[in-house]
Amino acid sequence: MFSILIAVGIVFIILGICIGRHDTEDYSQEPDVSYKNIENLILLEKRVEEIERILSEDVDEPEDELGYGLENYRLLKKYEAENYSIEEICELLDMNKGEVILLKNLYGNL
Repeated sequence: MFSILIAVGIVFIILGICIGRHDTEDYSQEPDVSYKNIENLILLEKRVEEIERILSEDVDEPEDELGYGLENYRLLKKYEAENYSIEEICELLDMNKGEVILLKNLYGNL
């Protein structure tokens, strides 16, 4: 039994070596490079650089967004005090109903 397993293992090793040599011969040929592929790569690199530039900019948006949210919350409370409906407040603040309700819930504890 042991000798059969060894023989089968050796056969598979030899088979793997033969298949490996056959595969490497196919990959040794020069790939077909066209100018269109090169142009696409250049455009892609430019787009990636632009995205990286945008992402690396230092922007103080979280502070601005916090101030914007508080400003909208103050307006929301003002409109609620004047007995505006949620739909009317949405139109006045130019926001969706869900955003107005979320603002109300987030800043409601202040």
